[in-house]
Amino acid sequence: MVAVFALGVFAQDAVPPPIEPEPTEISDAPVEYHASPAVIQEESEPNFFVKIWNWIAANWLEIGASGIGLMGIIEIVVRLTPSEKDNAAFAWLRSAIDWLIPNLKTGGGRHPSPTAEA
Repeated sequence: MVAVFALGVFAQDAVPPPIEPEPTEISDAPVEYHASPAVIQEESEPNFFVKIWNWIAANWLEIGASGIGLMGIIEIVVRLTPSEKDNAAFAWLRSAIDWLIPNLKTGGGRHPSPTAEA
């Protein structure tokens, strides 16, 4: 117990005293600030393309969901019509979407397209 107390006393003696900062003089002279012309700019309204890009970036989820829903409605209409011309046009649109957003398997490869089975 005495040894533990002695180590505590020696440890306290080994710590140097805190260093106090030296006082500095504060001058009463006014400080002048000069801003360069590049810093002083009026805020201008963003151009048309920046506004469109910001809108797309803010609403990308809704845009994607609307696009997928629209494709579903178009597919229903295309399948109900008797002509093969619109079926071919929708197959081309679907293959373009599958190329942009592939439906990949977990182990690699692609899932078979429903248009390939028909």
